[in-house]
Amino acid sequence: KKTEGTWNLVSGEADGKPLPEAEVKSAKLTIVGDAYTVDLGAAGVKKGTQKLDATKSPKQIDAKDTSGPTVGENHG
Repeated sequence: KKTEGTWNLVSGEADGKPLPEAEVKSAKLTIVGDAYTVDLGAAGVKKGTQKLDATKSPKQIDAKDTSGPTVGENHG
């Protein structure tokens, strides 16, 4: 529940390279329950599901994109 809401990105990278500043500033992450939506402005929108693993230290979130340009990819 603590992660739910809409978040602004402060930095990001793709393929090991920093995202352009304009893309980062326009990006929004919205989390509701186990679902997330990432609006990357001109770069598109992706949606997915996430699961918190509280048994790890530090805690980890496993995420999987269910739609958008990276559908099927896992993030952790």
